[in-house]
Amino acid sequence: MKNSVILILILCLVFLLGCNTPSAQRITEDKFPPKPPDADVEMFVGTISQDHIPIAILNSRRYPDQSEENKVLMLASLKDMARKLGADAVMEIRILPKRFEGMVVDEKPPFPAWKPGNYYGYFMRGKAIVYRDKKSQ
Repeated sequence: MKNSVILILILCLVFLLGCNTPSAQRITEDKFPPKPPDADVEMFVGTISQDHIPIAILNSRRYPDQSEENKVLMLASLKDMARKLGADAVMEIRILPKRFEGMVVDEKPPFPAWKPGNYYGYFMRGKAIVYRDKKSQ
């Protein structure tokens, strides 16, 4: 009985720590009103020269591969988070891998089984910014 309770607690902990949700880490105390859902948010791979205020580091949800469909979903996730933070643009967008170690599903036996292994997930990271000339408006 005691071992099963411990196993359930460990599984719950793994589940909670392994949540695959987008995240935003604020890097300024300035707050901006959210933008409407149809507001345009510019997306840039590199940095921009226009005067701006960085407001947050954004991470999209993780996906198992870098397919075009998943890239579209990652970009949409960054745009949605940027709108909620009141950002005008997201810059320094890049795809990053996340390596997972531990138990993975073993597909060889005809029953559910686990084996040690490694696998990767991919997500996009970018920096949400507000143009400085719009801050005074």
